[in-house]
Amino acid sequence: MAFLTPCSILLSILGTANAASVVLWATTSDGWTEEDPTRSCFVDTRVTAFGDGQPGGAEDYFKVATTKWHSSGLQFGCLQKDASWNCIASCFDNGANPTFSTYGYLTFLAKVEGDFSPVGCQPTVGLGKRWPMYASNNIQLNGAYVQHGELSDTEFRQVVIPIQDFATLEWPDLSDVKTLTFKSCGTAYSFAATYKITDVQLTDDPPPLLETGAPSPVPSVHVGPWITNIWNSADDSHTVEDVATSCLTHGEAYITTTSAHDDIFFDGLHDYFTASPDKYRSVGVMLGCQGKDANWVCNKSCMPWDGTNPDFTEGYLTFLAKVEGTFTDTCKPAVGFTGGGWPRLSSNNVVMEHEYVDFGKLVSDEWRRVVIPLADFKTPDWDMSSIYAMYFQTCGMEHVGSQPSYHVTQVQIWDVQPELIAPPPTIAPTVQVTESPQLATHRMVHHHWYPLLGEIHDSSTWYYVSGGTWPSIPTEAPDQSIVVVIPMGESVSFSSYDETKYDKVIVYGSLTIVPNGVDVLLRPGTLVVEMMGTLVIETLEMSETVTIEIDAALDRDADPQETMVGIISLGGNIRVHGNESSKKMAKLITTASVNTMQLVVEGDVGDWSTGDEIILPDTQEGLDVGHWNFPNNEPNGYTDQTEIHSIASVVSDSNGNSIITLATPVSYEHTANAHAGHITRSIKFVTSPTSSDRGHILFTGMGSMEFRNARIEEFGRTTIELIDDTTIEESSELHFAEGLAHMSVVHQGTNQLARYPFHAHHSSIESYFQGSVILNSPRNGCVPHNSRMHVTDNIIIGAAGSGVFLEGAVETGPVEGNFFVGTGKGTRGGDDGRFSTQAGEDMGHGGFGVWARGVYSKIQNNHAEGHFGRAPFAYFVHPSFVEHIRVPDVPGTPDFLVGKTRQEVAHAFAHDFDPPTSLTIQTFGAFVNNTARGTWGIGLDVSYFGSTVGVPEGNLIENFELEALAYSGSGMHTTHSSTFTLRGGSMRGAVEGNAIVGIFCNNGGLEIFYNESDIINVALIRGGNC
Repeated sequence: MAFLTPCSILLSILGTANAASVVLWATTSDGWTEEDPTRSCFVDTRVTAFGDGQPGGAEDYFKVATTKWHSSGLQFGCLQKDASWNCIASCFDNGANPTFSTYGYLTFLAKVEGDFSPVGCQPTVGLGKRWPMYASNNIQLNGAYVQHGELSDTEFRQVVIPIQDFATLEWPDLSDVKTLTFKSCGTAYSFAATYKITDVQLTDDPPPLLETGAPSPVPSVHVGPWITNIWNSADDSHTVEDVATSCLTHGEAYITTTSAHDDIFFDGLHDYFTASPDKYRSVGVMLGCQGKDANWVCNKSCMPWDGTNPDFTEGYLTFLAKVEGTFTDTCKPAVGFTGGGWPRLSSNNVVMEHEYVDFGKLVSDEWRRVVIPLADFKTPDWDMSSIYAMYFQTCGMEHVGSQPSYHVTQVQIWDVQPELIAPPPTIAPTVQVTESPQLATHRMVHHHWYPLLGEIHDSSTWYYVSGGTWPSIPTEAPDQSIVVVIPMGESVSFSSYDETKYDKVIVYGSLTIVPNGVDVLLRPGTLVVEMMGTLVIETLEMSETVTIEIDAALDRDADPQETMVGIISLGGNIRVHGNESSKKMAKLITTASVNTMQLVVEGDVGDWSTGDEIILPDTQEGLDVGHWNFPNNEPNGYTDQTEIHSIASVVSDSNGNSIITLATPVSYEHTANAHAGHITRSIKFVTSPTSSDRGHILFTGMGSMEFRNARIEEFGRTTIELIDDTTIEESSELHFAEGLAHMSVVHQGTNQLARYPFHAHHSSIESYFQGSVILNSPRNGCVPHNSRMHVTDNIIIGAAGSGVFLEGAVETGPVEGNFFVGTGKGTRGGDDGRFSTQAGEDMGHGGFGVWARGVYSKIQNNHAEGHFGRAPFAYFVHPSFVEHIRVPDVPGTPDFLVGKTRQEVAHAFAHDFDPPTSLTIQTFGAFVNNTARGTWGIGLDVSYFGSTVGVPEGNLIENFELEALAYSGSGMHTTHSSTFTLRGGSMRGAVEGNAIVGIFCNNGGLEIFYNESDIINVALIRGGNC
């Protein structure tokens, strides 16, 4: 930081000036480069203009009309060089930057307009240096510096400033001056200064001043930010010692430097770089040492040019930018850093919008300033010390459309926060609000856009809860025409059997649904729990039930991404507690023959009672599911034999087992050792048979979710067909308050991703899905996406894709004690078929019980029965398309994992541990005590497990029990994987003379140890490359 220094000290540093003068600006021709009369020599042409023929002896002058955010003035030096490094566009003396201390005085004539006062803003001038980017003391143009002691708005007056008064300790010689700037008053004042300037000279023989005011004994102290330059010109794209050594992260295919772009007139900086990420990599600028000599001394250095890596622990990152690309709610321009030594750490990536950018967003046709507090980049693991590189981010392989292209200049660190442009009347300085909110269509909630809900957006009739009373709805109201709103601060209890088909129920306050002597029915098209809202549904061990019946049609005009219709929590709190079922499933002791109405099951079934429903899985044997043409190869075709029956009565026999009499006879044989599952719950969510579209449950953000002992029936809209998402784009012509946007549809999809029966979407709070039932889904059942959910003791039936889908490779919650019932659905294909073409987005479609993208979850004590199109259990841990995803900081997550990508976790095990070790299934997760009995192509499908250095046993598969009822298929199938150990458990073929392979490997080099496991009655114990 510069401090005021006595003139006597500075004079000894400056020495004696030469008796000479040089004109810096006298006529309009001095405002352009010597070589090109169209290239400006002004700092910012937006706030500078010319005049001529004015009184006061000044034929020509330049005018600086400052704004609250911009100053302007003259710039000096070279603006552009050719390939031989010769200056071809110069302001002053063939491109030289003048050393002001060669002269004794700066003089000029000036007029000024503005509402100046002795204690307020004063007309001010200052100097700037090219590199290092020093700023001089700022000089107020009054007192001893000005004719008559102050400037006038009606006549030009002489200004004379001793050069020594500009000097600071950091910049005593005032060498290589880049800018002479007439200063703005800033945002604290309601007016902006306007200067008119001519006859600017450096001289040792200044003109006399007439009738000056009281002498100014000391110059003004430094005013304004202390600035550290990161990238300001083409010179900064290579090391200071060697122009052939780049300071850019990648070659010209990804990042280029452009000189003298005509659109840039900010602070004399006419160069910019263009960063063009592809779907695999982000690109940017490197800092610190890029080469060392034989003595390990840095001889090729980028910023800060001394061989060190800078610390950006305090202050603000700022730069000017334009962007191009196909931007969506999941692809936005973003910037981040790496550094912190080795292994390198990554900062938070900051999306450049809203409060970080002029007018709230970047555009392609105008340079806008970006300002980001360095604190926003910091993570729990990294304080932004020892910076290695600054990266402009890719949108990744899953992005459909063009990747971002960033044009960037004037990259700096400031110690104070630069102002951003935001026209009134907005309070926030980073959002331009010019349109009515009625024109907006969407709002941002926790990373994603959702349609706006409100009377101005909806033709339905809106009723509001008041005084804790549910509103009275006219009986003649048409179906789906009524919206009920529980305002913030209102609490209401709903205990009715209400057959009204509501359009929406929107909860800002509190809604409690509890029976009161009768069964409860509520029929919303969409039930929305807003942030801070609370929905509680309980039966409190009562005999009465609660049914939430979804009945609605999607409105794709208002909701093009189809987020509505169902139960949606946008940061709200949901607590669903039904009556606990005392026993999830019971094993058949004897085979249930066709047309029988009695089942004998093992043990006491507890509270199973008359009218309850049970599921009987498909137990048919001998299907040739390994055939390429299944099921067309079956001579009698294929019919799923899963059945649901109601209980007529339950009694105990003399052996302590239970005899269940059914209300109707079974249609198919169900063999002994199969399990009957109890699927009745006191709370039920169901899509009405009359509904045009199926419901789904989605929760996101900071709201809590406890979903226990309830049934979800015929929910979910996403199918196993190819994902076809709607693409929406934010209008660049309309500007709203932060979090609002007008979206237009670029492509209307036909199979939206992420519309599942139960879906945690980037939930920030530990959630619970327990003791519940999911019955029939066209794709997945329960999906913890980038969330930590406990999935325990549930029954999931007929999920065509995956019963539990651990989507993002960073899910850490347990999957324990669940019963999965396959009904023969799914594409039957593996994930490699769509992996590359769909950028890793369209996975788990084959027909699975549990499908996992990562290895952080404990998958244990689960049981699968019935027919799975692909496999009851599967891991697909290919690193592509998820390498950028970090483990979310959710309570309960192991501290070691929080904030890390899978690559960073694996790197830490390989490099930070002594001896080195590897990330395996059992490091944080587990695959223990899982069982399956039924039909499938593969029992356990594992793909892309890498090297297990330091872990001789590799990945542990513990006590895995498998009984295959099919004629063909395999017990365990590995794809491009390393070492596994099967410890305990067994694999058994039920059909004599089958063609089953116990363990099949499709790549060489795999080691699999199974000596502790039994592989019984299969055609081949090991196949492929095992």
